[in-house]
Amino acid sequence: MFNQMTIDKLNMMKLYGMALAFSEQIESPRYNELSFEERFGMVIDKEMTHRENKKLKNLLRKAKLSTRMPV
Repeated sequence: MFNQMTIDKLNMMKLYGMALAFSEQIESPRYNELSFEERFGMVIDKEMTHRENKKLKNLLRKAKLSTRMPV
C-alpha cells in the first residue's frame, strides 16, 4: 500500500522515470543487495534518462524529418 502511494505521488509530480525505477526495484530482489545510495542513484539516473529521451523525442518531432529514402 505504501509503495503504491509513493509511486502515485511520483507520477503526480511528473517524475515518471523515478516511478518506473522505484517499481522495478520493488519487484526485483536483485536490488536488495545494493546500498540505499546505490539504489537512489539508479532511480535518479532513470529519471534523467527519461527526461533526456523525452526531450530528444520532442525535438525530433518538431524537426519534422522525412522518413523517406532518397531515390
